[in-house]
Amino acid sequence: MSSSPVDAQKGILEKLQSDAMAARWTEVLETYREKRELRTAHITETKDTVLHMAVFHGSDWVASKIVNLIVNEEKTQKAQDNEKVMESGDNEKSPNVSDVLGAKNNKGNTPLHLAASYECRAYYDSRKSIDMSTKIEEAYPSSVVEPNNAGETPLFLAALHGNREVFLWLHYHIPQDPSSSRDAHYKRDDNNDTINDSILHCAIAGGHIDVAIEILHLYKNQEMTIMRNKNGLYPLHILAATPSAFKNTDLGGRSFIVRLLYHWFKVKKEQATTEEAIFQQREHEARLLFAMVELLLCSIGCVDSLSSSWVNKMRILIGLLWVSALFLLLPLIIFEFLFSAAGNWLLRIRKLKEKHKWSLQILEQFLQHPSCGNISEKPYEVDSEAGSKIVVETPLIIAAKNGVREMVEGILKSFPNMKKAENDEGKNIVLLAVEKRQTKLYQFLHGCSYLDDAAFSKVDKDGNTALHLAAKLGVNLNMQTTTMVEEYNWFDFVKNSVPCELWEKYNNDEKTAEEIFRVSYKEHMRSDRQWLNQTSQTCSVASTLVASMAFSYVVSEHFDEKNYSSLVALSLSLTSTISFLAILAFRSQSLIFWKYAPFMLQIAILTMFGSIVALWISLMLLGKSLTTYAILGSPIAILTILSLPIFIGPTLMALFTKYPPPNRTTTSAIRYRRLQRKENETDSKPQN
Repeated sequence: MSSSPVDAQKGILEKLQSDAMAARWTEVLETYREKRELRTAHITETKDTVLHMAVFHGSDWVASKIVNLIVNEEKTQKAQDNEKVMESGDNEKSPNVSDVLGAKNNKGNTPLHLAASYECRAYYDSRKSIDMSTKIEEAYPSSVVEPNNAGETPLFLAALHGNREVFLWLHYHIPQDPSSSRDAHYKRDDNNDTINDSILHCAIAGGHIDVAIEILHLYKNQEMTIMRNKNGLYPLHILAATPSAFKNTDLGGRSFIVRLLYHWFKVKKEQATTEEAIFQQREHEARLLFAMVELLLCSIGCVDSLSSSWVNKMRILIGLLWVSALFLLLPLIIFEFLFSAAGNWLLRIRKLKEKHKWSLQILEQFLQHPSCGNISEKPYEVDSEAGSKIVVETPLIIAAKNGVREMVEGILKSFPNMKKAENDEGKNIVLLAVEKRQTKLYQFLHGCSYLDDAAFSKVDKDGNTALHLAAKLGVNLNMQTTTMVEEYNWFDFVKNSVPCELWEKYNNDEKTAEEIFRVSYKEHMRSDRQWLNQTSQTCSVASTLVASMAFSYVVSEHFDEKNYSSLVALSLSLTSTISFLAILAFRSQSLIFWKYAPFMLQIAILTMFGSIVALWISLMLLGKSLTTYAILGSPIAILTILSLPIFIGPTLMALFTKYPPPNRTTTSAIRYRRLQRKENETDSKPQN
């Protein structure tokens, strides 16, 4: 019994679904070419078509073939459909270009939405793809500005996901409709009363500074720069809450080599990328090399995008040449791999500097805006749907919390009156820098000419000065000895930077800064003091043994007056022993102990290791065979070199560190405040 046409159609659709899920794109294209009525069929639970799947999975050549196929068939399709209707009277038509390119899934996304979201290169990766996109624009121009269910156009999604190239292409291919503004596509249009994020909000929030700088150049629109999102945030607020976009907050935690190469690169100011520049950039690529690579991949079966007869012959020939030359080219391939890895590393460093440079350029354009002063005046509150209020700080306050020195300096330079800005707790930028442990920013503020003594004499609503806030327990503390040293140096640095009349000032809890420091670091001082005592006791025993051995050799009758190494060993060992005893005898109750403890420990450990080395040299000079002592002493020398970083590394860094590293946690641009009115009403109800 033969199957019905409905069952056959269902079987073909199931095969198309399985082939697309398994990425068998050759079979998919054959079915797609023969069964035109299935081009808009939903093959997934999210109502994706074949073109959706090809774009989503990044199958560039499949998406290119599909688009070229439907564009080339568009002219002949209408004539063929008209003839079929006249002959058979059937009004059913095959899907045209607009049906395929405008097909939406359950989220309302067209294939172009997915291309902008998932960085698929089918629409814009090469000159051929740009030409293909031009055909799409001519056949179905509204796909460029088609919104999804959330009111997001492909242009908006490209900015949201940081796809700079596709964003530029979409910008220059927006249809010129006199009835609508070109700027209507830079924000969500979800038919709500609240104003949502613009493309500038999304680009900055996602860290896509290269897209944000293009937006500022291409969309010279005052509304976008001073536009609030649904939480009441301007783009300047989001930039202040992105410390990784600036050099001083992002480069400090990186390695020395990265910082050295960072300063070697030269980056110019970014200008708006023109439509001609997009094509010129593509033309400068080595298209012949890419064609050879594509042909080579086809020959070994990695891709199947070419199918002509002469290519099949070339595939066999190139495949044989590839196998025969593989072993000869293996060293060259390894060198090319290492060179490519180094090039990618250097490229990331250059892009890092470009991001920092362009962030400063964006900040300068924000500060030059006429309405920027009104944005930075004072904090405000916005009602939220969760029964609470959103407190929006000023950009200067947010930048101070995150330690963004560039923004703080730029705002103070452009608006000197902003130095008096405070949050709702009565804290200015000086108090916030101390409270959030932004040590580098506070050091800058200490020598800043835009601030006076009144800024460092500021007291918050709780009566806390900058010294009170510095005395509180710091962030990211560990249990090393250098922790207390750095924290005391930080406390001492803040103490010397504020007026002396604040040293003994009481806060609202009737506590001085030193009292808060003792209570906050009580456990850390106890544990660090215990470690110091144990280390000093153990090392003093070793230094005493070295001193006794060196002294016994000096007073012996075999002592040679020309052998000064034994005298050096005796002197260094005695110095080490005295230093360790001084650490044990120091009163731990005194805070000044944590200022001199690392210096004494450093002297004690260095002299102890020096005495061991000097004693070893004296024994070598005493013996008849230097080779024997050299072999026996080699393990000692190796262990000594390996142990030096463990013993003297942290303490040596503490000697040259005036304050702990800055806090790298990011503070959000908004704070949520619960409404107390409802809670009081609930509590006031009579209980049954």
